[in-house]
Amino acid sequence: MSRAEAQDKYYVWTYPYQTADANEFELETNSYFLTPSLSNNIHTLVQEFELEYGVTNRLQLGVCQVFNRDHPAGSNDASFMLEALYKLAGKDQWIVNPLLYLE
Repeated sequence: MSRAEAQDKYYVWTYPYQTADANEFELETNSYFLTPSLSNNIHTLVQEFELEYGVTNRLQLGVCQVFNRDHPAGSNDASFMLEALYKLAGKDQWIVNPLLYLE
């Protein structure tokens, strides 16, 4: 039987120590607005869809599809990213819980 769970992210732009368990998938979505300058009226909606897979309990691989839409210009673009997360040790084995991140 499959189950769905939500993950609390306590940090906005950093990654927690948690990764997907071995042979499990994780689906992550993020949406946010970018406003580079208040002087112009162009805003960008960024939507990310990420599928991650736990290769082992320490290694997670993922692919992310990113969509950008500018308003009011109406231009669109898309890109993708590959990522890898690797835990150097088990949780709380060291003073800190280091996680290597490659994108």
